[in-house]
Amino acid sequence: MTVKYDPNANIFVILTQSLCHASVWPRVLPFCIFNVSTTIIVWYCKVYLDIDVTIPDQGHKYMVALVSFLLVTRSSNSVAEYKSSKGLLGSFLKACIDFAHYVHSFTRGDQSKSAKEYRMEIFRKLILLILSITYILEYDEYDTHPWEIPELSVDERLFFEKAACGIQERCPMIMSLNIRSDISDHEDFLKKKSLSVNKELKLMAQVDNIVHAFNGIFALRNYQYPFPLAQMGRTFVFVWAFTLPFVIVQDISNIYAACCALFLMTYGFIGIELVSIELDDPFGDDPNDLDVMVMAQAVCEDLYLILQDVDGQDTVRKLKYCLGTGKPVVMSPRNKNVPFINPAAIANPQGIVYSSYLGASIMSTEDSAKSSNTTKSSNTFEYFSEYDSLLVTH
Repeated sequence: MTVKYDPNANIFVILTQSLCHASVWPRVLPFCIFNVSTTIIVWYCKVYLDIDVTIPDQGHKYMVALVSFLLVTRSSNSVAEYKSSKGLLGSFLKACIDFAHYVHSFTRGDQSKSAKEYRMEIFRKLILLILSITYILEYDEYDTHPWEIPELSVDERLFFEKAACGIQERCPMIMSLNIRSDISDHEDFLKKKSLSVNKELKLMAQVDNIVHAFNGIFALRNYQYPFPLAQMGRTFVFVWAFTLPFVIVQDISNIYAACCALFLMTYGFIGIELVSIELDDPFGDDPNDLDVMVMAQAVCEDLYLILQDVDGQDTVRKLKYCLGTGKPVVMSPRNKNVPFINPAAIANPQGIVYSSYLGASIMSTEDSAKSSNTTKSSNTFEYFSEYDSLLVTH
């Protein structure tokens, strides 16, 4: 979970949290101790052994301006990238919510069975798109892939794995293409004139906003600070900081004052560099990374509420069941009495106990064993349970 800064906290609260897992203190402290130890050794050699290894301070006075410029440039770039990533992630999730709003508003007048199935499948694919983005951003370092999410059906997993050719960023693009195809096929499931050309174009434009947002996220995620500039800046910072003990002993005769001054300067310059490194990649499960999973969970819950408003709680339960079991919504064309899923696969809604994460729900093993009408396989349940425990662990 991201550790957030409270602007109303006093200085005492900030200092007491200095050793928390999100702080830079644990990493910069060894550098500070090393520099202070070097200062004591240089001072001892000068005072007691009559060995003077100090150097004039003119070079450091000239270098401090260049070192400060490189540090400020580096940290400003990292903060700007962090803010842009957060903004693009918010834009992506907002575009998903807006798309759901438009589907809700444009099609709510059609309450036929095929229309409900159509909306359910649209929402299912939208949730899968959000989950795939979350998988890529949060669990990339664990060697997981978006086509492995258990909410996908077996056929969908095989299809996305082959179509993506091992490139994770292709999976969301293919999912967005499927959503566009469903929008184009609306005449097969909705009443005539339920979705005019202007409304269809509006939905397509909203999908464009979704694609534009997650493409921007991937662009920032794959962006790397120019290596020559990072190498030059880090070389200047470390050379300047670790030669300070040989300068400060000459300027400050009091060893206690020299050690305190050197400790603070090392913490400031090295600490800013380490903070820049921390903010370079805002995605993942590090303490200062963005809470992508929490934000995605909130958006998925909003999608369920939107669908519940237009089609009722039973439709939401069916959608959660489809996601939890990895079964797609089998849509039937208009005016054909074909069930969207096998009614025997759904037990009494009041008797189902759901275990959900990101809203994807499944029946508990106890109720699944008691219900003779349940057709969900044990392998599917075990796969989803492993996924649920994995999310809780990380």
